[in-house]
Amino acid sequence: MKEKVIKTLHLENGLDLILCDASRKIIGDRWLVKFTAKIEVPTDQLRRDMADRVTVDPAVVSEGLGPNVIFEQQRERNFIDDINKAAVFKELHDSFLDSTFAYLSHPDFPSKFILKKFREYSQQKGMGLPAV
Repeated sequence: MKEKVIKTLHLENGLDLILCDASRKIIGDRWLVKFTAKIEVPTDQLRRDMADRVTVDPAVVSEGLGPNVIFEQQRERNFIDDINKAAVFKELHDSFLDSTFAYLSHPDFPSKFILKKFREYSQQKGMGLPAV
């Protein structure tokens, strides 16, 4: 089964959280129940949010990472009976929102996520990134 968008939530920090059902039938009446959450974070958010606190050039970040970085988390449960599929999906969905919604909505989330991804990128390329 292809991933299906079930809901898009507009966060207070201006980003959109896209919630998806990526569940698929395994065999018979058994399912892999899979919940996916995604946010496309424009790298220019670094420029807007933390320009006064970051010593790395935002243009270098955009050049290295591209115009957007993707935050994605998945939660899944395997071998779920057909009659329990909806309840298990709801549990995964609700658990994710309960535990991460405030974090993802925080005004500093975009910049901190971009910097995390840039640190990973710069380590792969052998570059350094100043502390924030």
